[in-house]
Amino acid sequence: MESLKPLLIEHELIIRMMKLLNVAFSGIQTPGELDPEFVATVVDFFRIYANRTHEWKEEEILFRTLAGKKMSREHEALMYELVEEHCYARSLTSTLVVARNAYIHGEVEALGQVVSAMMSLTEFYFHHVEKEDHVFFPIALTYLSAEARVNLYERFAEFDRNMIHEKYVGVIRMLEAQQREQIGRQPRSF
Repeated sequence: MESLKPLLIEHELIIRMMKLLNVAFSGIQTPGELDPEFVATVVDFFRIYANRTHEWKEEEILFRTLAGKKMSREHEALMYELVEEHCYARSLTSTLVVARNAYIHGEVEALGQVVSAMMSLTEFYFHHVEKEDHVFFPIALTYLSAEARVNLYERFAEFDRNMIHEKYVGVIRMLEAQQREQIGRQPRSF
């Protein structure tokens, strides 16, 4: 799995965001509890990191490499299912953008749409990451020679040199620290 390690590391960061969302949306019940800037940060994370960086590498590097192999119909179908799931994730992100914009423009009822979109993204990514890490990635490696695996890793690294991973690691750390601080301020009930 060494050649796919960049994707696995990205999955770990995506899961960290899902955990942040789980805590954030579970407490939102009234309009004043929604921080539109937090939602903007979440949208940025999904659009740039999850969609543009991570899923692009999967689709344009890994899946294109595999498309040149004689994959079983079942494995090929799984790969295309993952592409469809990526499209679904982008659609959920767009839904979140629309709901956030409606909310910040005074449509209080959009709060439910924001929370629903965040919940859907969380549920989706937990399942999707599990499927890729434990089902598809091990299958994908069976179709790649040692040389192809090295090439794949090098192509990931080349792409990453042009992206901004550091920003999103920092964003997650900042959000985690803010969340810990907020939880620490809440009165405890015994």
